[in-house]
Amino acid sequence: MGIRKKIKWLLTRHPLLYYIRFVLICRNYRGKIEDLPTFNDINKKEEVAPIYRETNAQIPFEPNMDGFEKTLLICDWLRHRIKGGRGLGLASDESLRLMLDGKGGICSDYSQMLNVFCLLNDIRVREWGTVEKFYNAMHGHNYNEVWSEKRQQWIAIDFQKNLWFHKANEKKPLSVIELFTYLREGNAVCYEYFSDWRCIDMYKIGKTYSGNSIPFLITRYNNKVYDQYLNKYKKLPPFVVNAMMILLGKNYQFLFVMDNYKRKLFAPSKKSN
Repeated sequence: MGIRKKIKWLLTRHPLLYYIRFVLICRNYRGKIEDLPTFNDINKKEEVAPIYRETNAQIPFEPNMDGFEKTLLICDWLRHRIKGGRGLGLASDESLRLMLDGKGGICSDYSQMLNVFCLLNDIRVREWGTVEKFYNAMHGHNYNEVWSEKRQQWIAIDFQKNLWFHKANEKKPLSVIELFTYLREGNAVCYEYFSDWRCIDMYKIGKTYSGNSIPFLITRYNNKVYDQYLNKYKKLPPFVVNAMMILLGKNYQFLFVMDNYKRKLFAPSKKSN
C-alpha cells in the first residue's frame, strides 16, 4: 500500500478516526418532519457555476412542469450522457465536467449534482443517504428527494439508479420517510424507472432500500463554500479537504430523522439492526 493510500485509509477508514468523524458530523433530529431543511435553504442559484447553466440550457423543459416532472427530465437527460465510474468528491463544476466527459461519478457525485440542477431550476431538494451498519457498511448509498407542487408532497428519487418509489398496491410516489416506514412494515421495495437507462448493479436495490437500512438527511452542505475549498486546495486529496472543513466547522452534517444514531449504530449488541 502506497503512502497516499495509507494516509487516506488512516483518515477515512481507521476505526477510531472513523468513529470521531462520525460523531462530529452526526445529529439526531427532534423537529417536525415538515420542517426538515433543504439544500435550497443555504444555497443560492446565483452562485451556481456557469457549466451548470450551459448544460441546463440544453435540457428541453416544457411549460407548467412541476418540480418532480422537471427532476425526472433532468435525470433522464443527464443519465444518458453520464456513464459513471470512480468516486470524484470534487468541486461541483469539476465533477460535472468530468462526469459529462465519461470520467467518473458515484452515487454521492450524482446526488450532489442533482442538488445543483434543482437549485438552478427552483426545485426544492434534499439529499439523503442510507447505511445499514456503522463501520464497513456494504450498502451505503446517496439519493435525493424533491418537492412536487402538483402533488403537494416530497418524492424520493434515485438519480444514479434511475428510480422513484411507490407501494405495491398503488403508484403514488413516496417521500423518503414514507418509503422507509413502508419498508420497516415488512414490505419489499417497489419502484419505477424514470427512463430506459439501466445501471449494472441493480441487484443492490433490495439491500440498499430495505427495512434494515437507516436513512439520514445530509444538511448544511454549502455548495459555494465546498467549491471554494476544493478548488483552493485541489492539489490535496478531497478527503483531506473534507477533514479540514470538519475541523473548521464548515462541514455538512448527517441528520438522523427516524432513528437515534447512537443507539442504532453504536449499540454493541446491534450489528446491523
